[in-house]
Amino acid sequence: MTRSRLYTILTFSLLLNAAVLLTVAYRVLAPALLPGMARSASQEPGYLTDTLDLSEAQRAPWRAKARTFSTEVDGLWEQVAQRRERMIRAVFSPNPDAAVVEAERAAIARLQVEIQQRVIAHMREERELLTDAQRQRLAELLVVHSNRASDLNKPQHGD
Repeated sequence: MTRSRLYTILTFSLLLNAAVLLTVAYRVLAPALLPGMARSASQEPGYLTDTLDLSEAQRAPWRAKARTFSTEVDGLWEQVAQRRERMIRAVFSPNPDAAVVEAERAAIARLQVEIQQRVIAHMREERELLTDAQRQRLAELLVVHSNRASDLNKPQHGD
């Protein structure tokens, strides 16, 4: 084996090891150092079904409803994102058209109302699957999550 080939293999090996170490460090340190960037436990698959202690009979319909809901709402959020981009581009265009900006704003508002209606309908469906204790626990989790989300979504002007 030639000297240059050895150096190439050694370099590749070092880069691979560095990538593995960085990945491990990120997974271990990110939750503590970057709480907003790391995936929270509440986003892990099965977190909610485990936290609510759903029975096996509850889990299948719960997951089916969750899949349907996620598909529908994800599509609506994608539409919101597209509309927001069009609105922002219209606002910052060389010749902003107030009618275009207003049309996009109104479309975004309609989509957000539809999302909220679907969220409420989904919560009502979930409610029917749960015991009283599970309902209470879910309500508490949703309130805490909602409060955290509100804090994260507050505009940060003046930075």
